[in-house]
Amino acid sequence: MPLAGRPYDMRQECITRRLNTGDLIAEVARRVGNSPEVIHRRYHGCIDGYEEAANEKIAVAPDREGDGRRAGVIT
Repeated sequence: MPLAGRPYDMRQECITRRLNTGDLIAEVARRVGNSPEVIHRRYHGCIDGYEEAANEKIAVAPDREGDGRRAGVIT
């Protein structure tokens, strides 16, 4: 049994896996030679919940500046 029907199928699998493991869209796009907009549009189903995961990371990030604000939060 072949690994994939077409070589391009493996590329799509790789992109999907990277997005599902939480890699940044911009980084995935850079590595595969697409724009982040293309990745977001084509693979939006893989990145549902991305905002929630990012918000959780921000919520537990240390206050490095000592000013009471969380890292990465723009006010």
